[in-house]
Amino acid sequence: YSTEIPQIGYARKIDKLNKKVRYFGPFTAAYKIRNTLNMVRRIFPYCAADKVSDRPCFYYYLHRCPGVCIGKVSLEDYKKQLDKIADFLSGNTQKITKELKQEMLKASRAKQFEAAARLRDQLKSLELLEERQVAILAKPESWDVVSLYSDAGFTSINLFKVRNGKLFDK
Repeated sequence: YSTEIPQIGYARKIDKLNKKVRYFGPFTAAYKIRNTLNMVRRIFPYCAADKVSDRPCFYYYLHRCPGVCIGKVSLEDYKKQLDKIADFLSGNTQKITKELKQEMLKASRAKQFEAAARLRDQLKSLELLEERQVAILAKPESWDVVSLYSDAGFTSINLFKVRNGKLFDK
């Protein structure tokens, strides 16, 4: 299985402007794709609507959509959100953390405290996710390790994906 950045509604329009699509994967199971996209939606909300209207999409009411479906967020700001999702799926969490801290500081200086609080919550969620991942290498290496064992007609194959020194998937 493989997945691409959530190509829902506005993401398609933005990619037509950029003329590039980024794919992520392969994932070993479809449920892992769904779990990953659910987690991404909680940290970095994205829209499920196909066009701008006067009614927001379902996810807007759950605070899982930034509001691009009703014109609350510009397409340029939404593109930045999609870039954060792409960086997250690529494993570039340090870059995202740095950007979120800068945006939070900028919002608090502009006395946009609700926006700063939202960015703070995103940052905490991202840091919590980083803590849950197990570091197995001192250096930020990226490896795929495959092991094979066979005995008495039974065979076991293991695949471990290490990204930036952390066990990413198994």
